[in-house]
Amino acid sequence: MGPSLPPGDNHTSAKNKIGEVLTAPPVQRRVDLFRKLIKDLSEDPVGDPNIPNVLFETNWADDGAVRDEDFTRQILQSFKTAHVAEWNRLLQSCTSNQCELLQKFTDNGKLEDIARDVDFDVIRGSRRELQDMESAGQVQLPPPHGAERRRRNWLGSFKGTLSKLSFLCCCAGRCFARPEEVDIVLITRRTYIDARFTNWGRTIEDKPIYTCFPTTSFGVQQIVQYAIKSKLGVRVSGYRHSWSPIFTRATGCILISTLDLRRATIIPNVEALTPVCPALFQGKSTKLNSITEIGPLKEDPTKSLVRVGCATTNEQFRSWCIASKRLTLPLNVIMVEITFGGSNAPICHGAGIKHQTLSDLVYAIEYVDANAKIQKITRSDGDFLSAASGCFGLIGVVTHITLIVDQMTYAIMRPKKLPAIDAIPPPERLRSRVPPALYQDRTPEAIQRAQEEFERRATHDYYTEWFWFPYADEVWVNTWSTTTDSSDVKEYPSKIEIATQWLQAIAMEAAQDLARDTKTEDLLPMLRTSLVSRLAMASLPAEEEIKTWLPDALHFRRAIQNTRVRDLEVEIPLPPGPDDANKPDFSIIQHAWWEAIIKAYEHTKNCPMRMPLEMRIMGDSNVVMAPQCGNKLGTCAIEVLTLQSVAQFWDGFAQEVLDEWMKLRQWKGQELNIRPHWAKEWCVNILSLVECFLRMPTSLNLLPEQSISPRHISNYMGSHRQQFTVRGKPFQDYLKNECYRDAIPKFNGILDRIGKQQHWERSDLKRMFSNLLFDDLVFDDIH
Repeated sequence: MGPSLPPGDNHTSAKNKIGEVLTAPPVQRRVDLFRKLIKDLSEDPVGDPNIPNVLFETNWADDGAVRDEDFTRQILQSFKTAHVAEWNRLLQSCTSNQCELLQKFTDNGKLEDIARDVDFDVIRGSRRELQDMESAGQVQLPPPHGAERRRRNWLGSFKGTLSKLSFLCCCAGRCFARPEEVDIVLITRRTYIDARFTNWGRTIEDKPIYTCFPTTSFGVQQIVQYAIKSKLGVRVSGYRHSWSPIFTRATGCILISTLDLRRATIIPNVEALTPVCPALFQGKSTKLNSITEIGPLKEDPTKSLVRVGCATTNEQFRSWCIASKRLTLPLNVIMVEITFGGSNAPICHGAGIKHQTLSDLVYAIEYVDANAKIQKITRSDGDFLSAASGCFGLIGVVTHITLIVDQMTYAIMRPKKLPAIDAIPPPERLRSRVPPALYQDRTPEAIQRAQEEFERRATHDYYTEWFWFPYADEVWVNTWSTTTDSSDVKEYPSKIEIATQWLQAIAMEAAQDLARDTKTEDLLPMLRTSLVSRLAMASLPAEEEIKTWLPDALHFRRAIQNTRVRDLEVEIPLPPGPDDANKPDFSIIQHAWWEAIIKAYEHTKNCPMRMPLEMRIMGDSNVVMAPQCGNKLGTCAIEVLTLQSVAQFWDGFAQEVLDEWMKLRQWKGQELNIRPHWAKEWCVNILSLVECFLRMPTSLNLLPEQSISPRHISNYMGSHRQQFTVRGKPFQDYLKNECYRDAIPKFNGILDRIGKQQHWERSDLKRMFSNLLFDDLVFDDIH
């Protein structure tokens, strides 16, 4: 480590050096001073929240002496010189190719030259998944008597595919023939046994007995039939993009993966790069990722019906929409690395006060039920879809979804970077608590103008979203409207921008691995967080008009899958305004927003929030179990995120933010039903299920001849599960006994009626498709 300053002098020295930086006109001098900060200071030089975040402002391009590439290089050179031991540890944790590239880069090698030597290995944090795949046996399902497990070298074939990315670095704009297909196991012949399941957020681990990869509805039927005969349950996953325990099952489970394991689990994931070179990155077509246009919707000929497979990804559908130039989903989640089965089951959403959830767009749903029969529910079946279109996989294995889509329109994006004090004005009672670094004097007239502009965007824009990166002075405002005029439309992001976003996401994940490997997660937290925020804000467009296809605007950020984060999100109902009961009171949103920012500044010692505060305004929902159901005036979807590498600082901070948000339930004499996003964080397992089974017999004092019952499992897992709390009670209790108290009986009643028509019972659903979470929430009346 670098030399420490004398006790008591560090803060003053840091403030003086920041002062030097603020008055340094040439960009190069700012970089030189920043390098000195890294070398000389043992504490965070921007740990004082009263110091504005000017050090990492944009406009580096104003001085040609320093490019982003040089900025990064000089910071690495400073780290290499000042922290030799940590640098050597970093090199030891890298592959030989990565070591060589790092050395070349810090020795002033140019990126365009270094790119030619890239061996696209997986991120270190994903190597355990590869090891799990190597160790997991492969058997036939059902396995023949005496069958032996076989292993194959998946790492070599995966690296071989990724290595073809180097062509893109050397040959701009060219596409190549599809590489030779890797012989991936077919569901009719083989499956994995004892392959570890880890969700994307790495908060849940499990080890299903079998992991299967069907590509047809018939394949799904075969698996469910085998599960029935073997008295096993079935759960389904796609990209596993979740944090809560909604997917896995503790015991006796067959996991159906709608994507092959490499695509579902390994980082770097290349789905987002499909537009750059489809021949190289486009997935293989199957019956379960098909896209079929059915025709106009009879009830509204301006809309159409499109049938998609459960394994169809957002990137596949986005590409299909752009190719057709006629149809589009009116809303969607941002990320392209998610399947339609994965976004439908936990009732995901987009943005815009006129829009409901993705599950509200479902016209028909097809699934394999508890009797291994293919069933279909449509809008002609009364209220059945209000439960079936968002049911967490409890009704069966969904194979296809028919969606109501719109005619293609075009987004006119005019993103802005506004001072935080103006983008979402703080309510009057919070203005005195605004962190000094963000506070700016405003006249009453200026405050009123900012309030009116915020409410105009929230009320009238087609898409509404705000981002605040920790300790940034500005907020990125991404709200826009649409047009039917296609003139001058262009793809966005461009192929170059997509590749850049992909590399940025990979770099962020690699940095997380570095922090864990060198145990430096808590080193200079404010400085590191501010640097990430500065780079993130610099990469986002502003003050330019972007006219693009609606699907491109909805998926404006690519490669999100490649940076793992922690994520807490709640859905806050918009209450009626004080003067007009038919108009929402947006001040509740402003309270939620600024309470989160204030909390971030209260925790500058460790900076547990190192990714953005994000807020979207959307409508309500007709889906019974949707968090937005009943919010007639709209919903505020607000979330805080952080990098996974600082998870040890996260839980306490997230709980404090949640406490502030839950105080809004009592709003001006009204009781609001604030609910979590089902797939985000509200309950995670401290121990993996594997660890639990190893420890359970001893912990429960069971005799060798005693078996472990489902109740043993439930009680034990409950005691080793970290849940956020609401008024001191576990979040799961809040879900069951308060915010979904009326919805769960209604949901169960609809399931009963569907079952009577299709010849199954709710007890069959519990046996076949439930897990510990839903056993408690939905099926606790069945023993």
